[in-house]
Amino acid sequence: MVGCLAAATLACGAGGPDVDATVNAVSTAVQSTLIAMTPDAPATATAQPTLGLPPSPTATLPPTPTQFVPPTNTLPAPDPTVTPGATGPERPNGALIHAARLTTAPTIDAQGGDWPSPLPVAIDQNVFKPANWSGAADQIGHFAIGWDANSLYLFVIVNDELHVQIQHGELLYQGDSLELQLDTDLAGDFDTRTLSPDDYQLGLSPGQDSASPEAYLWNPAGQRGTPTGLILASRATGDQGGYALEVAIPWSLYGLTPTGGLRLGFALNSSDDDQPGVAVQESMISTVSTRTLTDPTTWGTLQLDP
Repeated sequence: MVGCLAAATLACGAGGPDVDATVNAVSTAVQSTLIAMTPDAPATATAQPTLGLPPSPTATLPPTPTQFVPPTNTLPAPDPTVTPGATGPERPNGALIHAARLTTAPTIDAQGGDWPSPLPVAIDQNVFKPANWSGAADQIGHFAIGWDANSLYLFVIVNDELHVQIQHGELLYQGDSLELQLDTDLAGDFDTRTLSPDDYQLGLSPGQDSASPEAYLWNPAGQRGTPTGLILASRATGDQGGYALEVAIPWSLYGLTPTGGLRLGFALNSSDDDQPGVAVQESMISTVSTRTLTDPTTWGTLQLDP
């Protein structure tokens, strides 16, 4: 633009003072024009009005994925209480008791001719009124147990300083007698500390003075009474007040179909009365020291051998 203005002026005449004045005037005008065309820088920043828009969202990165570690191909450790061929666990109360599988049913006569000698399992743990039991000289028992598809078989000899049994039926425990406890669903309620319909408490009495032996079922409560189908025999052993008792208990009493390896909760107990003419349970010994009447978790374990 300056060039154009200067050219126009020079074209009007030769140079000289007037020319210089004219050029100066033109230069001043050009500067004024250039200044007018250049915006002034603001002295201070002016705050911009808020538009009311929401703040820009903060970007959130997804978490760094955890490195995948493939599981090891390791099988869980086998239950230490179960052995190959066994069906069910084993309670940690005393040794596992074995019921032999019998190919021929024993003759129920209390003579013991069908059983091993000596009898392999002891009843010798005091579990009731220990002050009244003075040890093996007072009373101790030994037994053998077996099974077949029809029945559970038991032969017991109890050595006793004095035989007293004047009670019957529901009260037969108030005299010399046996009590068989059986948990028929050991695996199903292994941790249950109360009696259930699968827990059986069967009393077995040898009788008194050649009186007929008898049985009574206390539990389960829905079956309480004199059971049917049992075959019982007893005799005096000639060892002070000792006696022998043999029994065949049909599996139908327990609602069981037996199989080899089946494990059942089990305790066999012997009550003692040494007061002639008096019906009283003075003490009780058992196969297992932890035995409590109404807590099946305190009983031992019976296995039906294949």
